[in-house]
Amino acid sequence: MNENGLIRTDGDSQEQVEIPVGLIVTEKELVFGAVDSDGSNAVSFGYGELASVDVTENALVFTTSDGVHWRFVLPDSVHDGVDGAIRHLSWVGDVRNHIRSTVNDVELATGQIRALRDNHEWGAAVDTYRKIRTQLDAVICMVQTTTPLSDGTLSPELANLDRQLESACARLYIDRSRSQLELVSHLLECQDYEQAETVFGRVIDYYDHAQCHSEEIRRADAFQFGRQRTLVDDLEALRWDIDTTAAEPVQQAKEATVRAETAETLSAEIDHLETALDRYRGIQTVAWYGYLANDAEAIQETSKQIGTQLIDCHERAARTKWNDGSRLETENWLEDAIEACTAATEHLERAHELAETFDPQRVSAFESRLNQMFDILLGMQDTARGSGTVKNTNSKETADTGNDVTADNLPSVRTTDSHQRPTLDDVAGLDLHHDITLDLDGESRPLNNSQRTDKELPADVDGLDDARDDTDNTTTEDETHSEPYQTSNRTE
Repeated sequence: MNENGLIRTDGDSQEQVEIPVGLIVTEKELVFGAVDSDGSNAVSFGYGELASVDVTENALVFTTSDGVHWRFVLPDSVHDGVDGAIRHLSWVGDVRNHIRSTVNDVELATGQIRALRDNHEWGAAVDTYRKIRTQLDAVICMVQTTTPLSDGTLSPELANLDRQLESACARLYIDRSRSQLELVSHLLECQDYEQAETVFGRVIDYYDHAQCHSEEIRRADAFQFGRQRTLVDDLEALRWDIDTTAAEPVQQAKEATVRAETAETLSAEIDHLETALDRYRGIQTVAWYGYLANDAEAIQETSKQIGTQLIDCHERAARTKWNDGSRLETENWLEDAIEACTAATEHLERAHELAETFDPQRVSAFESRLNQMFDILLGMQDTARGSGTVKNTNSKETADTGNDVTADNLPSVRTTDSHQRPTLDDVAGLDLHHDITLDLDGESRPLNNSQRTDKELPADVDGLDDARDDTDNTTTEDETHSEPYQTSNRTE
């Protein structure tokens, strides 16, 4: 009790109550009331309204959050109960002072986190959060150890401070996860599945962090206020994007398979099937953190089917290219023939490579056929180096002489070397499980045939076959049974 009353200071104005005033300290609030009154004129305020409590030698000064000072003069002598109340109020003042300071620090920190997040300075933003989180946790411990006052009574701001800070951190991890998810999409486009797996792990980790921080701001009554509803919606959207990105390789593979079924050319069909196989095989090389685990067997089976289909497609393409080369050789377009036959061997090499994984029983057949084809192709290249090349182009000069291409200077590629190498017909006659059917008598137009000119091929070019037949009559029947390519200098 204060015999001298109570002094209230608000800015420049000051009021004094000159009657005896008592101070009542409860678990909920502080009450100032006239000793001789019925309490109707009492003044009270909660602990949450206090900004600070200052203890001087002879007075207690209470400062409220609106800047009003209440000065309560202490009696000259106090008993133990009053002394305990004074120490309690002093401690409450310290706690409230820390709380008020932390409110300002949290406001500044959340603004800084937002700015760093927008600039993608993730590490600095996380450091800022951790620093202010440590400070806030220390204040929370102070509040929780202040008995008998409850947390909500002593510091009603704490709940909002905690939600504000955790919301900023959750938003930080949502944006960070989404940023990494964009990188995953780019890596998948580049088919860098190992690196994509590593980055995808960070995406999941950041998503889990965001979800954890979002849980921290959930109300005990499960009511979702505005800030939390927004976070929940953003987390759900992020989860959807993560699931979509994880399934993107499989979706691309399925789309490529459909495009292969409707492709108008064999080349386009092969390209689409190769894309589908790359996507399926790529996704099987990564753990992908449990995604698509239920589809693993189906993906493996589909990959095998596509691989087998690709083997057949490459074999068909090899057959087509080889037959084109055969026709070009017959018409003495040696360089074009080499290009076509080289493409044929490349297709068959790819078929052989796929067969090692998806159809091992066909590997030996492909190896035997490739050996024969390489031998013929090497012979063609030897002939080209020895006699110059003829290419079906608009050029008016040959590769070596610079003269016009005529019936007299076309390089002769049929020779009478007794050491004969395997021919196209020999490859066609191989007794293999999978043969390439060669159409040596085909009448279709050679590659680039549309580029021939009358100047390049004079009117009497049709006499070439007769001229070659006369030359070939000097050899035995066995030596000329349709070998399109021989080299006169070749030794075996």
